[in-house]
Amino acid sequence: MFLGELPDLRDTRSGQGLIDIGREEGRLHTLRATIIRIAKERFQHITPEFEAAVNELASAEQLEAL
Repeated sequence: MFLGELPDLRDTRSGQGLIDIGREEGRLHTLRATIIRIAKERFQHITPEFEAAVNELASAEQLEAL
């Protein structure tokens, strides 16, 4: 198979899986950034420890609960 014959990743199951992982990571990044921004607006100052703790949360459920 030549490189020109490779299928588009969007048309493969593994490629779609990678796209889904990327979307979820983007969603988590957005949730983390939103929580930190809201905390800064509300409290004017947040500690580096708080920001690190938010960034360590690994699931959307944990972030949404926060």
